[in-house]
Amino acid sequence: MSPEHHELLRDLAHQSHWSLMNEEGEGAEASLEALLGCTTTDTINALLGRELRRADGIFFSGPAWSSRLREAMPHGPFGRFVDPSCGIGDLLIEMARSLPLSTSLDLTLESWSKQFFGMDLHMPLAQLAGYRLQALAMRRHDVQAPAYLDPQLVKQFASQDALLGPWDLRAGDCVLMNPPFQAVLSPGWSQYCGGRVSAAALFLERALTDAPDGATIVALVPEAIRSGSRFARLRDFMRSRGSIHQFTACGRFSAEADIDVAIVSITVGPVPASSSNSAAVENKEPTLSDLATIRVGTVVPHRDPKTLTSRPFLDVDGAPIWQQVEVHRRARYGGTAFRPPFVVVRRTSSPSDRERARGTLIKGKEAVMVENHLLVLLPAKKTLKACKEIMSSLSDPRTTSWLNEMLRCRHLTVRVMRQLPIWQGT
Repeated sequence: MSPEHHELLRDLAHQSHWSLMNEEGEGAEASLEALLGCTTTDTINALLGRELRRADGIFFSGPAWSSRLREAMPHGPFGRFVDPSCGIGDLLIEMARSLPLSTSLDLTLESWSKQFFGMDLHMPLAQLAGYRLQALAMRRHDVQAPAYLDPQLVKQFASQDALLGPWDLRAGDCVLMNPPFQAVLSPGWSQYCGGRVSAAALFLERALTDAPDGATIVALVPEAIRSGSRFARLRDFMRSRGSIHQFTACGRFSAEADIDVAIVSITVGPVPASSSNSAAVENKEPTLSDLATIRVGTVVPHRDPKTLTSRPFLDVDGAPIWQQVEVHRRARYGGTAFRPPFVVVRRTSSPSDRERARGTLIKGKEAVMVENHLLVLLPAKKTLKACKEIMSSLSDPRTTSWLNEMLRCRHLTVRVMRQLPIWQGT
C-alpha cells in the first residue's frame, strides 16, 4: 500500500475516533450507523480501488460471511476471540453482537478488552476495528456520547504481520479469520506450503502450528485449499491436529472477488481414534483409479523447446467433447507421449458448467503428445471397450453432481479424479 493510501486510511480512522468522542444526538446515532453499517467498507473500497485491494488481499468479510463463520463455530464457551487478519473487524463484531452485556458500558468495554484481539498489517484498519467494536457496545447500551475512547479495548487491535509475529494463542481461544488470498512467497518456517502460494494457506498453517490443545480455528479460505492437489499435505497436517467440525465448499466469495471459497472449522487436540482411522477404511466401491492411470498432459506449448522430430500433438481444440478421434496434427515437442487408446478430459471445469468431466476418446496407432490443459486417462486394459466404459461413467449426470460436492474450484485435479466413482446401472 502506498504512503498516500495509508495516510487516507489514517485520516478515516481519526475521523471515526473524533465522531465516537464528540458527536451527540442525531449526529452520534448517524456516526454509529456509519461505523457499523456498510459506509466504512464502501468508503475504504472507494479510497483504495479494486486493484490495490486485490494486491494486498483487502476484501472484507461483511455481514453475510461473518454470519456463516459464526454458524460454523462449535459450541463454546470461548475465552477469547482472535482475528490475525482483522481488517475492520467484521468477524469480531459478529461475535460481539450475541455476547451478553455487563451492567454498564464501562464494564462491557472492560470485559470485551479481555475477549477480543485483532491484528492487521495496516494499522488504520486495526484501529477502525477497535473503534467499531466500541461503537457496537455503545449502540447495545443505548449510549451515544461517552466522551472517551476505551484505551484498553483499542490497545487489543495492533499493527502486525501475522505471518512473522507471535499470536500468543491459549487453550479456549477461538481464532476467526478471513485471511488475504493473494499469492506470496512461502516463508522459511512453512513445512506444508512451498513456493508462491496463497497467503490464506500460510495463515491456516500458522494457526494449526501455533494453536494449543483446546483452541478452535474457524476460517474462510480459498476452495483450492479444500480440494486442490497442491494442498494435500496441508490437509493431512490439519487432520492430524484435531477434530474437524466442518470443511465445506461455499461458492463464490463475491461478484467483485470472483473466487470460490470454503469454510473450515477445527478444534485442536488429540484426534479421536475413529477420525484417525477413517481415512484407512477401504472404499469397496470402484473408482476411476481402478480403471485407469491419471496423468496431466506433459506439453506446455509456450514454454517447451522445439525438437527436430514431429509427433502427433493434441490440445483442447483438437479434443471435441464426447467424440472418438484420431490425432493428425503434428508438432515438434519433446517429453512423454501416450499410446492410444486413451481418454482425455479438460482440466478447466467450473461448478457452473452443465457437465464437469468432459471426455474425448483418442484412437490411433502412433503415440500422442498431450498439452497440459488436458488430463490423460490411460486405461488399465488397453482396449477401446475400456475407454468407452470410462467415457460412459464420465458422462453420467451423477459424475457432475459428485464433482460439485467434492470440488468447487475451477479445474479438475488428479487427486479428486482418482476418487471419482464408477457408476453402475441407473
